[in-house]
Amino acid sequence: MLSQMGKTDEMIVQYRELLRRKPADAQIHNDLGIALAKQGKLDEADTQLQAALCLKPDAADFHCNLGNVLTTQGKYAEAIAQYHEALRLDPHYAHAETIS
Repeated sequence: MLSQMGKTDEMIVQYRELLRRKPADAQIHNDLGIALAKQGKLDEADTQLQAALCLKPDAADFHCNLGNVLTTQGKYAEAIAQYHEALRLDPHYAHAETIS
């Protein structure tokens, strides 16, 4: 809901609080990474998305999200590898199909 209202700062605060309570929750790391990327905090976004993948390496959407951050950072070969992994995990993953 905060995302729809354009309150990314508040979302980040909330995600950080949730991570304090549930540090092993891959989805929270992923969501925080997306929010950080929206703010242009790409290194932090990368770190959170990597953490999400360490906890849940079979999540195609997490790989695609990391690929998006890597693309924005100009790390194209690494991004393509993430998109390919998303497709390997889920051959019908639409977001990766349109990018790779």
